Amino acid sequence: ISAEAFEDVKLELERALVVEMQGGGAGAVKTISKLEVANVRPTSGAGGFQASVNWSATASGNHWGHPHKKNIRFSALMEIAPVDGAWKLTGMTVTSAQLEI
Repeated sequence: ISAEAFEDVKLELERALVVEMQGGGAGAVKTISKLEVANVRPTSGAGGFQASVNWSATASGNHWGHPHKKNIRFSALMEIAPVDGAWKLTGMTVTSAQLEI
């Protein structure tokens, strides 16, 4: 993550990686699967690109001593650009999070 975008991207990553479980507790993402990248297009100026990204996440947490598990399908718009000789995430907006059944 680029230093300039760290705080904004951190908030979006928290939205995507901390999942509310039954009873209001927080669950943590244990696995990510079905990663899809689409609509890759150049961004202006920085030599980077923007893409639509979809993935499924399995989150688990405990409520009253027993485990719960949720599968959620996420969509996000991500921006990636070369920063100091490395590709870095420079922007991210989670556009949807839907429970998978």
